[in-house]
Amino acid sequence: MGPAVVEACRRLTRLTLDVHLMVENPTCFVEPFARAGADVISFHREVVEDPEPLLEQVEKAGCRAAIAINPDTPIETVSPYLDRAAMLLVMSVHPGFAGQAFIPEALPKLRALRDLKERTGSSCLLEVDGGIKADNCAAVVGAGADVVVSGSGIFGQRDYAAVIEAMKNGT
Repeated sequence: MGPAVVEACRRLTRLTLDVHLMVENPTCFVEPFARAGADVISFHREVVEDPEPLLEQVEKAGCRAAIAINPDTPIETVSPYLDRAAMLLVMSVHPGFAGQAFIPEALPKLRALRDLKERTGSSCLLEVDGGIKADNCAAVVGAGADVVVSGSGIFGQRDYAAVIEAMKNGT
């Protein structure tokens, strides 16, 4: 999905539009998505040598900046930015395609980041994306997620409202 989709969504809602750039050169995409109406732009730690310039670029574009990490990436690569980024995104699947199963090893990462947030008093949000469904959402939130992303866990179901309610209630 590109900036045109974000622009179309922006015309229909004032809700937060959270753009996750799963690309090798995210610097090229910040401005187009910001102009389209993104509120949050995340990029992968694995594709930037130093996140600071990209964090600044996202903020100068008028968006909140977030850093994402893949399942195999240690939290030490993002923990120095806990007070710098608006959000840290822990991927609970390997990027590539929708409908993958949740990788439970994401839970200890979340707990460790939550504990670090508590120790430092950071207001950085923790986000989780990948394989989030009604049967695991409570565990993800319990481990420290402030924001959860669910694609096929919601849109692959008959009754979206019922699934979302089950996620909120942990049932």
